[in-house]
Amino acid sequence: MSGQKRAAVGGPGEKTVERRKKRMIKNRESAARSRARKQAYTNELENKISRLEEENEQLRSYKVILLPN
Repeated sequence: MSGQKRAAVGGPGEKTVERRKKRMIKNRESAARSRARKQAYTNELENKISRLEEENEQLRSYKVILLPN
């Protein structure tokens, strides 16, 4: 072996692959959290819509009672 180095098993290429895998896993977890937050926000908005529609209907009923034309 005249001056040539052998590639070490588990060398820099493997570290890069491991870092990429860890980054992919973290990204998946982050995306899942983001989707969960979005779903919770959507549910919250849908509940708010229902409450406001119900309140609107009640106010319309009161209007008919208080201001008959």
